[in-house]
Amino acid sequence: MMDCLQSEPELRPTSAELDTRLKRIDGEKMKLDSSVKRSLMKNPTMSLNDVFPAHIAKALSEGRKPEAEHHDFVTIFFSDIVGFTSIAANLEPRKVANLLDRFYFKLDALSSIHDVFKVETIGDAYMAVTNLVKNQDKDHAKRMAQFAMDAIQAANETLIDVDDESMGYLDIRVGLHTGPGKQPFASNGTVGARQILT
Repeated sequence: MMDCLQSEPELRPTSAELDTRLKRIDGEKMKLDSSVKRSLMKNPTMSLNDVFPAHIAKALSEGRKPEAEHHDFVTIFFSDIVGFTSIAANLEPRKVANLLDRFYFKLDALSSIHDVFKVETIGDAYMAVTNLVKNQDKDHAKRMAQFAMDAIQAANETLIDVDDESMGYLDIRVGLHTGPGKQPFASNGTVGARQILT
């Protein structure tokens, strides 16, 4: 499957070739690393806990549909990478994946430091929220502003291409939204088995 990451398109497998390869994979015969098996046996809801707040993951793992929650005050963080379309067009796909991995690893670490809940990443966009998963009424906006400033610094310290420093460092656009509304400001719940934030 590493062929899919070739920088020259003609060296990548066709859709038909990929289909053939995928049909040959037999999930029952695939071997999991023993440490992965131990982790899954120890914590079968590991993936739920990685995606949802603990109380929602618990409800889903017990087969219950979590009740929607309403929050009068939250702060939401949005960011995207300036010039990402151009960056992605000029890098090999594996380097784009590496860039996003390196950068989002930093943002995920910052989200832990600032106690910010990561909602989603889609391509080069990152979304997080405070005062949704736990009570942070007194400082949710300040906490998110500090996270945003650190996120900008982290971007400015992230090389676009570790093999070509001349491409420079990332720059991101950041937006914050906070406050009350006439109706509850934010609601969160699940649709199917995925969390939503409205």
